[in-house]
Amino acid sequence: MDYIREEVPFFQDLSNDEFTKLMSKSKYSTFEAGSVIMKQGKPGKTFYIIDDGEVEISVKGAFEDPLTTPSGYLGAVVNRLKKRNYFGERSLITGEPRAASIRATEKTRCFTFNIDDIPHSSVLSGKSNATQERLNQINDKYAIDYYNINLIEKQ
Repeated sequence: MDYIREEVPFFQDLSNDEFTKLMSKSKYSTFEAGSVIMKQGKPGKTFYIIDDGEVEISVKGAFEDPLTTPSGYLGAVVNRLKKRNYFGERSLITGEPRAASIRATEKTRCFTFNIDDIPHSSVLSGKSNATQERLNQINDKYAIDYYNINLIEKQ
């Protein structure tokens, strides 16, 4: 569990007391293969760190026809995350709805953190601002520019 403090950038600046309190409020959740953990367009309240397993990030594009697209279709797979990766941060930081859907590709275990339990000193709380560099990294992870129709209209 030491890797959480060392490898997750959002937790590195927390005091020891803040980190200990946050970990005591975290939950350990298991998702079976095929389970949808997050859905694009829904509000975000939880941050996830993968302790074991794998998930795929899927994004629905602007040109997909809702009448002909199957109801279970989550979009094109734009990324895969494994052990020690994290997801759910973009919505917490920006306050915007989820930018992507996340599905477990195998049995996956995650530490989960509710936004209300995250210290205000962390950018994940939504109470402090992320740097533009951090926002760009997050947007790349979820392929935001690739599926942003506004960029197509500007070209």
